[in-house]
This record gives sequence, structure tokens and C-alpha cells, in this order.
Amino acid sequence: MRYLRQGEFGAISLSVRPINDLRPNTTVKDDAIPQLLQATKKYPLFITINVKDFWQEVAINNPFCVVCFKISDKQASIIPKLLKFLFRELDFSEKKHRTGHVFRITDDGNVRYYTYDDLKIRSLTI
Repeated sequence: MRYLRQGEFGAISLSVRPINDLRPNTTVKDDAIPQLLQATKKYPLFITINVKDFWQEVAINNPFCVVCFKISDKQASIIPKLLKFLFRELDFSEKKHRTGHVFRITDDGNVRYYTYDDLKIRSLTI
């Protein structure tokens, strides 16, 4: 498994850690992830290729953001490029603009998203 590195997003500064760092020496099940993210108090961003278990399934609230990539394991290397476009070009670079959002991004740059307080799905292209 390849983890994204800090600084991989150009001017956007992200500190990247595996989810297991939030609860060391345990297995973190998908349904526990929202509670772990909410407990961090640092407005975290969770990145996953597990669209099935997170897109329109995760209990989101304002303090965090989830980005689901609808790509295969082999395509994981495109994640930094797609995140860079999402954060830079679409004004989600600041935490206050992306917290409370769940994004679904495909390899061709189609983005769908909803927010914790409005479940209406919106679309855009990066």
C-alpha cells in the first residue's frame, strides 16, 4: 500500500497519516472511521478508494471531510493529481470550505459531492 506524502500537493500543505495512527494496535473497521475523525479536533480529511462503504453511507458532520475515489488500486497514483485540482481549482483549499463534505471522484475527473447539512448531490468536473 502506498501512502501519500506530505508536500505531494504542491502549495497545498497536507499532513498525511494512516487511519490506524488514530487507534494504534487495533483493527479499524469502516464504521468506526467517522467517530475517529470527529475525535481528532483537527478537521481531518479522509481519503479512500472504498466508494461502496463511504459514498452516501458515511455519517458525516461538519468537523471532517471524506474524499472517495472511484478508481482501482492500480490507479492510486492519480490521487494526488485529482486532489490538487479539487483543492486548488475548485476553492476547496481551505479546511473551512471542505469540512462537512463527502466527495466522490472518478478517474476522468467527474466529481459528485454532498454536505452534512444538505444531502443534495452536486456535480462538477475537474
